[in-house]
Amino acid sequence: QVSWDQALEEIGKKLLELKEKYGAKTLATYTGSVGVEHFEMAAFNQRFVALAPVVLVFFANPPRSAARYGPRGASLYCVQDATIACAYAELAVADQGLGAVWIGSFDGAGVSTAVRASDDVWPVAMLPIGYATRTPLPSPRRELLDVVHLERFRDS
Repeated sequence: QVSWDQALEEIGKKLLELKEKYGAKTLATYTGSVGVEHFEMAAFNQRFVALAPVVLVFFANPPRSAARYGPRGASLYCVQDATIACAYAELAVADQGLGAVWIGSFDGAGVSTAVRASDDVWPVAMLPIGYATRTPLPSPRRELLDVVHLERFRDS
């Protein structure tokens, strides 16, 4: 394990890289205990969200993507940018010996209100970060042919 100071320093560097690459409106951070109940409620009472010392929130920024890529940027690329940023942050967190879990099930308006996000962005993922209290069992995986399609899609 690494110290909190070292872990936060490394994660901070990675977050600055994400901010530089994807823009300031891509990410919101939350630390501390004031208003933590808003995150828990917005995450449909997933208590571990409120218990995490740090919660990162990743936002889609349609106007920024639309400016460069048009309608497809506003509807798809902005979401891809946020999910890629979240995935890289999750890897950086794990590299520091910390635990994180991707949260996609939440009330977007509640999360936006909790972090005072502007109206032109919307939350795509939350990433609570801390030391893991347990190691989860592996989740079941889909069969390969459910995700790989050979020449054409199978009938449902």
